[in-house]
Amino acid sequence: STYDHEVAFICFLSNYQGTEEEIDQQLGKRLAESPFTQVIQSRSCSRMLVIPNETLRLNGEGLYSRLWCDWEIKVAADAGLPIHIPRRNTMEHLLGKHGGSSRHARCGDRSLPPNRDEILIRFAVESMPAETD
Repeated sequence: STYDHEVAFICFLSNYQGTEEEIDQQLGKRLAESPFTQVIQSRSCSRMLVIPNETLRLNGEGLYSRLWCDWEIKVAADAGLPIHIPRRNTMEHLLGKHGGSSRHARCGDRSLPPNRDEILIRFAVESMPAETD
């Protein structure tokens, strides 16, 4: 089969979820150094498979209420990777009950101020050159 030798990088299982300092050491100081970005941009990455979380859908949030997920799909799209989303998933699985926007996506607890990851991702996105038609 086409995918007999494919290796999966499962983002939420791929980093030790220890203290804030331990997580920061894994992610690096720049988003381009994060494991997520490096794996998606590597030559061996041939596609992205998006598996939304049923609990997020039931909570009305959707997968892309999570800022890291927004970053990962942007990196994959910029790299020209095919992005596969299983048919069982609806727009509600991806964007939430009210349709989402990455402007409102967060990292971590929404009741707390933005954490380091969120600041890092927003800075990277805001520092990108503007798209022109």
